[in-house]
Amino acid sequence: MKVTLSKNIGFCFGVKNAINTVKDAKIKYQDKNIYLYGPIVHNKFVMEDILKDSRIKIINNIEEISDNSVLIWPAHGHPKNFDNLLKQKNVILIDTICEKVKRNSLLIANEISKGHKVIYVGVKNHAEAKAALSLNPEIFFIDALHPEFDFVNSVDASQTYSVVFQTTLNILQLNTLIDNLRLIIPHLEVSKEICGETRIRQETIALISPLEYDIVFIIGDATSSNATRLYEIANKNFNYKDVYMFNSINELDLSILKNKKSAYIISGTSTSNEITEEFYLTLLNYQG
Repeated sequence: MKVTLSKNIGFCFGVKNAINTVKDAKIKYQDKNIYLYGPIVHNKFVMEDILKDSRIKIINNIEEISDNSVLIWPAHGHPKNFDNLLKQKNVILIDTICEKVKRNSLLIANEISKGHKVIYVGVKNHAEAKAALSLNPEIFFIDALHPEFDFVNSVDASQTYSVVFQTTLNILQLNTLIDNLRLIIPHLEVSKEICGETRIRQETIALISPLEYDIVFIIGDATSSNATRLYEIANKNFNYKDVYMFNSINELDLSILKNKKSAYIISGTSTSNEITEEFYLTLLNYQG
């Protein structure tokens, strides 16, 4: 079998930074409990490795945090009102927020300060979207997976509206959504602050054709937005067949490789090189 491994694999900078931050905190604060507000990255293998240290716990409710402990915020951002609440507990706060996510937060704050209305497009209940929406209760939200324009009747034609996107959305769907918004809103400003690494991988997988490959594998966690978007794009290219997303080689049923002569592999940005390369070598050595 011919097997092609994309050049675009492994952790992005934001994921590497989050993982290294946790490692550094373990060394620096050996006498304290360390809490993670939800998974710092969306990959179960990364989280399982981190949680081998019994001092580290994942929490989803800040009331669970003990006084004089350490809390590490995830790369996706966090509700901003939590910072002040935790100061009362004398908690050391460490933020691993991705630079692109942080830039979006600053953009939202800046647009609101100029008197503009903000429309945030993201995945419902995703940590990054929830953090962005916590910045101001008047932000309009559009679910990128099921876009509806419920606020159309409340649009003020004299107002400027600024559109901000979650950093891991499907870039191929954004133009259509923007075109639909322009039909509704006369004064629309658009910021496409999609993560650069996410964009590169999406543009790469968009070029993969069933004329060249029989089967495509996305290596990533089902909870990862960026890996799921890769899966969506590849699926559309392959007419919704022969595209699979696995978290590791352990999930692969070799029977799906029968009669396949060529395979393409790419990973999400929360998947390690080691996991993807193990998958690649297994396919390379397949003798079906």
